[in-house]
Amino acid sequence: MADAQFSLYVMGAGDHMAEIMGCIDFLKQSGTFDRSKNFCTRLTGDAGPVFATLQQAFCQFGPPNGHVTVDLTVSANSPSKR
Repeated sequence: MADAQFSLYVMGAGDHMAEIMGCIDFLKQSGTFDRSKNFCTRLTGDAGPVFATLQQAFCQFGPPNGHVTVDLTVSANSPSKR
């Protein structure tokens, strides 16, 4: 079981808030979505689907010539609850 805390920041070009909100909407439909708060999204599930979702989010959002920054913390098999 993997738990991830994920934030994506789009910089440099275009409507960055539309990209961020689009990413959050994508994550909500991903099957790994747990919850979100203040542009930080929690994902949970088997490691493969969680990392596949993160890869899609990183590659799909942000302008082609812009800059994307990701803040990510992942834990696996943690005995503590979030």
